[in-house]
Amino acid sequence: MLRFFLITALFLCSTVLFAQDFASTQANLSNYAKRVYAIEKFDGVKIIETDTEKFLIIAVKLEKKNNSQQILNTIANVKAKAYLSSFKNGSYILTETIVVTSNSDSLSINPVSSEILKEYSSGFVKGLSILSNFDDVNPNYSVYIFYTKF
Repeated sequence: MLRFFLITALFLCSTVLFAQDFASTQANLSNYAKRVYAIEKFDGVKIIETDTEKFLIIAVKLEKKNNSQQILNTIANVKAKAYLSSFKNGSYILTETIVVTSNSDSLSINPVSSEILKEYSSGFVKGLSILSNFDDVNPNYSVYIFYTKF
């Protein structure tokens, strides 16, 4: 009977210890992604490789304005999925240039140009999890970091 309790206790302890390993892996990945972002600020997708796995890290920088945290989370999630979809499935970019000239008198012509960029991508993104979010160096901006296995 004592042997049964010892084996059960040992099994439960080993299960709990194994479950903590995922949290430490996620924390290590989060710290590494924050360091990468601090060194080279990016808005989009980066590939991070460990010894055994590859991860896609997606950084989204949003202006806080007067939005609630829930709205910022939703916008960041949608933008991260758009970045990942463009990365995995490619995208089609349409460029349109408009040049307007104003002719106030016959001697001076002031051209004004504007460029319109539209990016189209199709696909479905699943399995995207938030890794971390923090304030940028500029306190008016917030950075969200998402990840998925590659």
